[in-house]
Formats: sequence, C-alpha cells, structure tokens
Amino acid sequence: MISNLDLYKAEQLYKSALEAKRNGEGVIYAPGGPEEQMIAICGYHSYLYAKNVLQSPFPLGEKSISLYGPAACYLYAEEVLKGPFPLGEKTISKDGEYSYHYAKEVLGGPFPLGEAAISKLGDYSYLYAKEVLGGPFPLGEKVIRRDLDYAYQYARDVIKGRWPFAEKEIASSEVFSYLYARDVLKGRFPLGEKLISELGDISYQYARDVVQGRWPPGEDAIIFYSADVFKDYCTFLLNKGELPPGWEDPEFINGLDLLRKMGEELENFYKAVKKI
Repeated sequence: MISNLDLYKAEQLYKSALEAKRNGEGVIYAPGGPEEQMIAICGYHSYLYAKNVLQSPFPLGEKSISLYGPAACYLYAEEVLKGPFPLGEKTISKDGEYSYHYAKEVLGGPFPLGEAAISKLGDYSYLYAKEVLGGPFPLGEKVIRRDLDYAYQYARDVIKGRWPFAEKEIASSEVFSYLYARDVLKGRFPLGEKLISELGDISYQYARDVVQGRWPPGEDAIIFYSADVFKDYCTFLLNKGELPPGWEDPEFINGLDLLRKMGEELENFYKAVKKI
C-alpha cells in the first residue's frame, strides 16, 4: 500500500519538474531514475507529468494511471498518447460518460467494453448511437425511452422513423407528441392527440404543421388559450378556406374575449384562496 508520505513526495517531484520546465530547464529527471519511479507510484501525477513535463508518453507510470480512474485513463489516451490506451480500457469501461468520449474522441468507433456502462445513461446512449455507431444502440434503448427529449431525438436522428418501443412514453407529453408527429412520423400521432388537444398553443401548431387543416378536437383549447393563438388559428383556417361560419363575427370574438377574462379572474380567485 502506498503511504501518504510517498504520494506527497510524488506530488512535490512533479511540481519541481513542472517549474523547471516552465523556467526553460527542460526535463530535469533521468528517464527511469529514482525521481520518475517515485512519480510513477501516483496515477494522477503520472498523467500530469506525461502531459505537462514530458509532453509524451510515460510508460513507467502507465500502470498507476490505469488504476487511478476513468478520467485519468481517458485524458492520458486523448491528450498524451493521442490514441488507444489498452491498459486503461478496463477502468474507462466502468464509466459511461468516459466510455462514450473514449469511443468518439480516441477510438473513433465502437468501444464494446464500455457499452454496458454507456447503456445506463440516456444522454450518452443516444449520443453513442448517433455519433459513434451511426445507428441503433439496442442495449441503451430502455434507458433512452425514459427521457422524452432523448427518446424523440433517438427516433428522429437514429431510427429515422417511427419507434413504437417509446411511443407510450412520448404520448405522455403534448410537446413531444407534437414534435414526434411533425419531425418523425411526418403525420398524425393518434396516441398523443388527446393530450395535445388539451393545450391550446400546441393544438394550433399540431393543426398547422401536422394535420395541415382544421382540427376540431383541439379547438376548445385553442379558443380559450389566448386571443393571439385563436387569431392565428383563424387566419390559418381562412387561408385554407376552412374557417367555420360565424367565427369572424365581432360578437362571437368579443364573447370569447369576455369568457377568457372571466376565466382569468376565476383562476386568480382560486390562487388567492389557496394562499389563505
């Protein structure tokens, strides 16, 4: 077991070497000499010594680096070796984030050893599929679908089409139901329409961008959401030749404005009551 005193000595030797390097003295320790052997007992300072002093690989310290942690192993590979670090791959593979970065930035391709760790993280599973594999990552799909944002993006960018496996989750959000319909299905998403119809601005966008015409299921929400959204919906329907009779009538519009105002006052009343 390495003592705290030895770790302190390794740190001080590294700092002395770094100061000498910055002062233009070059590398002051003999390769493989007692100073380097002491630095080599600490993975962290071995990585720093290689990066900042030698500016090249430090074979004597690689075993310590490989045992120090995923970050040191990945950084040693990317910044010092500028290529794979086989001795450190087992350690890297324990961390999903660094496994993804190692695959993308160092290997430039799949890193099977790290896929189990990657598959536990929705964001990095999506990124690994999109930017490393260039296709589906089945091992990570279960966790991807739990995050609606990444589920939608995975369907759009990786599957590039309908992804039934995640549709139940996507349908739990009116926003992602709309986006999934617009950008992935390029058409209606019946499973998400009930929720979409309960939000006026999303209902209007769904009618405009997906249905591309009048959409009665969402009209109650559109009418009472805001005057601006209702006006935009009416303009859209007018241009499509689908504006219902009477909707342009000033009395109808004024009546809606009054109902909205009453609704706002009632909502404010409920909020005030809750504070009591």
